[in-house]
Order: sequence, then structure tokens, then C-alpha cells
Amino acid sequence: MLKKSFLILILTVITLFTACKKDVSTMPQVEKPNPSTVVVPPVVIQILIYPNPCTSQFTLQTNATVSQTVQIVNVLGQIVLTQTINGTTNFAVGTFQNGVYYVKITTGSSSIIKKIVIQH
Repeated sequence: MLKKSFLILILTVITLFTACKKDVSTMPQVEKPNPSTVVVPPVVIQILIYPNPCTSQFTLQTNATVSQTVQIVNVLGQIVLTQTINGTTNFAVGTFQNGVYYVKITTGSSSIIKKIVIQH
């Protein structure tokens, strides 16, 4: 009786081991990272426009380290100014008419639109 129980135990262990080994062999292999590959997380671009409302000029403050294209668009959708900037920049808007304008800042393939009010 003891031999039979021992034999059943041995067969059970062998069966479990074989089943586990099959499960492990069918698992997807994780690719080892290439030591020369560096993953860089995306940078969140922060934009601050002040003062708002403004009278004759406003400052566009950005943390971007690459050049950005800035477009100022009136409420009719007309582009009234296009400029390429590198970092924080002052914009003279004393000749613009009073009203609401949209400032579109493009970095690479992404854009941010902010609203500004001009009141002389």
C-alpha cells in the first residue's frame, strides 16, 4: 500500500512538472532591452501667456527647448501674425484691434491653442 501511494505521488509530481514545463515553453519570450537603446519619455510642453487681457504686448512663456511656430489668429480665422520662437518671447500687439485672439503654438506634430484678449 505504501509503495502504491509513493508511486502515485511520484507520477503526480512528474505529471505536474511536465505540464508546467509545457506552459513555460509556450509563454511569449520577453525581448531583452538593447543596452544602446535609450527610451526618452515625452516632454510636456507648458505654455503661459500673460498679462491677459493685454494692452500693447504680451509674453508667451514656454519650457520648450526646441523651436516653436506661433500663429495669432483673430475671431474671423485670419492669421494676423506668424513667428518662430525659441523659448520665452514678447509679442507687440499695440497695432492689433481690440478683441479676442487665439494663439496657436506648434511644436513638432502637436499644437496648443490659447485665448488672449487685447484691450487698448
